[in-house]
Amino acid sequence: MMNIRLLLLVGALVSLPVTQSSAADLAADKHVVFLYGTEEYGPENTFPELAREFVVATGARVSLVESDPETRELPDLDFLEEADLLVLFLRFRLASEEQMQRFSQWFDDGRPAVAFRTTSHAFWEDKGWFPRYFGGHYKAHANNREGTVSSIAPAAWSHPILNGVPASFRVAEGGTYNAQPLSDFATPLLFGKTGDLPAEPVAWTAEYQAGQRLFYTSLGGEENFESDAFRNLCHNAMLWALDKPVPQNGVLNRDSGRGDWTEVTDYTAPIRQLPSDGTVLFAGDSAEGWSHWDPSVAPRAIGIDRRADSTVGGPVFEQARWTVDKGALVARPGYGDIVSDAAFGDSLYQLDFMIPKSPDGVSEAFRGASGVYIDGRWEIGIVDSSSGHTLSATETCGAIFGVHAPLANACKAPGEWQRLEVAVRHLEPNVAELTVWLNGTQIHDRARVEDRTLYGFDLGALGEEEPSEEEDEDFEEFDGPELPRRAVVTKEATPALDMGEDFTVTVRFATERGGSLFAMALAEGEWPHDGKMLFVREGGLVFDIGFLGEVATDDLEIDDGDPHEAVVVHRDGLIQIYVDGTLEATSESDFQRPDG
Repeated sequence: MMNIRLLLLVGALVSLPVTQSSAADLAADKHVVFLYGTEEYGPENTFPELAREFVVATGARVSLVESDPETRELPDLDFLEEADLLVLFLRFRLASEEQMQRFSQWFDDGRPAVAFRTTSHAFWEDKGWFPRYFGGHYKAHANNREGTVSSIAPAAWSHPILNGVPASFRVAEGGTYNAQPLSDFATPLLFGKTGDLPAEPVAWTAEYQAGQRLFYTSLGGEENFESDAFRNLCHNAMLWALDKPVPQNGVLNRDSGRGDWTEVTDYTAPIRQLPSDGTVLFAGDSAEGWSHWDPSVAPRAIGIDRRADSTVGGPVFEQARWTVDKGALVARPGYGDIVSDAAFGDSLYQLDFMIPKSPDGVSEAFRGASGVYIDGRWEIGIVDSSSGHTLSATETCGAIFGVHAPLANACKAPGEWQRLEVAVRHLEPNVAELTVWLNGTQIHDRARVEDRTLYGFDLGALGEEEPSEEEDEDFEEFDGPELPRRAVVTKEATPALDMGEDFTVTVRFATERGGSLFAMALAEGEWPHDGKMLFVREGGLVFDIGFLGEVATDDLEIDDGDPHEAVVVHRDGLIQIYVDGTLEATSESDFQRPDG
């Protein structure tokens, strides 16, 4: 099959010719418009090929529209009049008020769309646009270099978008987005994990208007399209959004290897004698006494990418969103966690839980993966490690996550109720000893815990003060990607620079995490369009200019706590970054903008 490369005119509407007759003509009567504009993840390379493949497979008429990469302005939107489906890959676009109204009208009218990755922060001015229509969020993201393992949500096993998609698959580039909490009109299809981080929804459908067909995936990096599983997912989503039947093995006709599966919901809670001298946190009939919590609300567990944080849009949840059914609290992955309204000192906690059965092929890391956080800080893992598991010892059922492995494997099989008992003895603020029993077997004996485990509260429940507004702007103790913190260069630190012209800046630093080294930006308010920053990310250095882009070194492991020297040189429009006397990165073209 011949490959086609198209030279796209900025903002122009380009139709793709059909190069091979479609055997199915699944959507021959439909017109699909691909609209893209982002300096990251390469849709200018992947969208033409994805569109061509969809034309060949379905017979649809397809057009490509690119937002101007220089100005980031949206193109003329007249194509909305003749489109049947929008496929979006946008990031930080600039749009006039009239364009935003016209664009939003598409969704208000209940029309379909498929969206990829950075579309969750599509517009610079309206950061709440995405959760309003797609029912999810962008708050930060995990390390891109670790990739993502995705697994089908058992409840979505038979959804047509997942036809021909294996139960679990991996993409090598692109970390998960912090996308929770989903709105009630969103339904997760896939969950993804990057490294040891908790699972996040990475693909879901949304029904903003009754019957509307919207699909979003936070996957979509250029390397992701090398995966047949991912491309099948994309084509299925487009065909589904067009309200067309999806073939059994998907548009690409790939055998998923998955069998049939019906989610098991027989989880009637056991009848227990409630203690007469204790505090009952859940009696089987109501979630009263519990509140909604997700890692981005106080007390936070993650850092927030303030440039793109979408929390200004979508509903604000306060009540616990888990359901009460058959005497059990049933978790709703993707919709947020729950936290008790009451706080305790030295205590003995008792909890009954059941790990649901999972269909064959689901990655082990997703089989019931959950946890109980003591003081909100220290997680005792809940996961299926009943037999034949390959999990790390500190990630098994009953482990104090990442810190202490259990003394014995006392985990029962999925589908059986299990009892967890935890005795907590506080030694000093935020330091405690945990003694733990799982199903009557002691698995920890006065295990000492201090630093919070992954996604534990940044603040404990022991009377610490809430962070100030200034502190909340920082990316403190961030367990995901090392995103830049707000940097303010004071008058005492250095005289003002004109970074719109030639300059040289030398910075000496020592760090064990990411963060900014210098910035030319306002001390308060939103990041300016032409703001400039040098920051540490994933062990390397990045020099970023607002909407222009970034120049980045490779992973140099400069977050090792040792002293380092960075020199940024701007000459004749080019940027060079030196680290410890060695040239590590150079811009490929003119990289200059006047100071805003």
